[in-house]
Amino acid sequence: MKAITEDSKNIVFYEGNHMVVKLVYSGRFSKKASLIDAENHVYEIVAVDFWKKKFEIRHNQQCLLKMKKKWNGNAEISTNRNSVSDILVFKHKGFWNSRYVIQDKDERELAAVRSTFRWKGFRYDFDIEVTDSLKRKDNHYVILGLMVYLLRDLKRQHAGGGAATGAAVAAIT
Repeated sequence: MKAITEDSKNIVFYEGNHMVVKLVYSGRFSKKASLIDAENHVYEIVAVDFWKKKFEIRHNQQCLLKMKKKWNGNAEISTNRNSVSDILVFKHKGFWNSRYVIQDKDERELAAVRSTFRWKGFRYDFDIEVTDSLKRKDNHYVILGLMVYLLRDLKRQHAGGGAATGAAVAAIT
């Protein structure tokens, strides 16, 4: 599976040649986003606290998933379908070969994503590996969209941190 950045606000996910879901941001630097699947169902990513660390993923005003970002870059995604609770963890894996994964509570990898930088257009594209156990879950495309949403947010934070550090060093010298 591949996710291709079309412009600063749209990332389209393809399985082969078929579009399966689209991640759409409301603005260029906004955290407000929604996921639109192939049947045009809209899943909104909504911040529920002031610090924008807790999110809900809603479909028709009903909460499907909850997401909580941690200080170390990890995030917990919790589902509660039919009184069965499931927690997935988004985290960084590797040092030289940097990739990000979604793991279940037993630390089994369900999906992995790697970003590749495109000089033409100055954008990131994403290569996604998905296991069959994740594909069997309801709305697994929403989970994959959240994975890319979190990765893009982490990259934005790292770039902002580097810029802030560079400005602080320049101010000191």
